[in-house]
Amino acid sequence: MAFVVVDGGLVFGRRWILLDAGRGRIAKRWGLLAPVRDEEHSLHDYDAVALRFEAGSSDNADTYPVVLRTRGGGLDLRLSSSAAYQNSREPAVRVAIFLRLPLVDAATDHEAIVQPDRTDASLRERLRGEGQTTERTPRPLRMRTQVQEAASRVQIAIPGKGVKRVRLLGIAIPIGILV
Repeated sequence: MAFVVVDGGLVFGRRWILLDAGRGRIAKRWGLLAPVRDEEHSLHDYDAVALRFEAGSSDNADTYPVVLRTRGGGLDLRLSSSAAYQNSREPAVRVAIFLRLPLVDAATDHEAIVQPDRTDASLRERLRGEGQTTERTPRPLRMRTQVQEAASRVQIAIPGKGVKRVRLLGIAIPIGILV
C-alpha cells in the first residue's frame, strides 16, 4: 500500500509556479491533481533572474538551475533546472523579459549580466552595444586554411597535404630498380 501512495504522488504530483507581474506576486503551489499547499512571494524581493551551474556527483548529472536572485543575498527562489544549458537558458530569458529583470548568467567563472531588452542579442551585438570593438586576429604566416566570412555563414576550406618531392623519391627508386 505504501508503494501505491508513493507512486501515485510521483505520477500525479504537480508543482505550479505562477508569475504575476501586474500584482508583483509569485505563487508556488504543490499538490496532486489540484493545489494543496501554497507559498507566495513578493516580486519586489528579487532583483535578477540568475542562471547557475551546479556540479553533479558520480550519481547525479550537472545541472543548470534558473533562480530568482534575492535582494540582499537571502534565499533564492528556484524556478526550474535542467541538465542541458540551452534548456535552462531559454526559460531564463523568457522570465527575464516577462518580469523586466536583468539576466545574470553565472554558469561559467565569469558572470555576465544582460539587461532584459538585450537578452535576444548575440554576444557580438551586445559587445558592439557596449562600445567594445571586436578585433580581427592576425592570420598565422604558415596557415593554409582559407576562411571566408559572410553575414550569415562562415566557410572554412582545409586543403589536403599535397605531394612532396621527397615522397616521390620513395616511389621513383623502386620503379627505377624494376626498370
